[in-house]
Amino acid sequence: MAGQLGIRGVLAYSDPVGRHRILPTGETEIVTPGHCGGVYAILAALLLRRARGGVRVLLPDGTTLVGRAASKLTAGERGAQGVLRRLVNLGAIPPAPHADLAAWLPAALRDLGAVEFHHPGNYKFAFRIGPRRQRRRVHVAGVVDEPYPTHIAPSIAVPAGGQR
Repeated sequence: MAGQLGIRGVLAYSDPVGRHRILPTGETEIVTPGHCGGVYAILAALLLRRARGGVRVLLPDGTTLVGRAASKLTAGERGAQGVLRRLVNLGAIPPAPHADLAAWLPAALRDLGAVEFHHPGNYKFAFRIGPRRQRRRVHVAGVVDEPYPTHIAPSIAVPAGGQR
């Protein structure tokens, strides 16, 4: 059906970095395990160049605060209030009215016990869609001639509920 709508391909990503949170009891809880896209390999997806890695911020609930969300907050862009609510719901002290959110954010993340880590970048795969004849004509940029990935990066953990 997707091929009939003019869609010629689908991108899929696998995140090799697992995320855990450390519970008050000292036990860890898996938020998301890392994976290298084994099912994509089985389905013969094309392996593409890896997505961009870089520094990420792991929050107490085991999710990440992506750079774009942080910049919405610090620049006062549309969606900033949602990011602010998310951080306050995790335990950050709400900023004073008319506070400089760019100055507030680092202190809020520190109070939450957020952890910065280097992410190597997600693995990226492509599937061509449509009848075989059409699939052969679809050019996919960024295909790498390497074996499918098998490496799962070490998991990152953060204390649940912050470090107040």
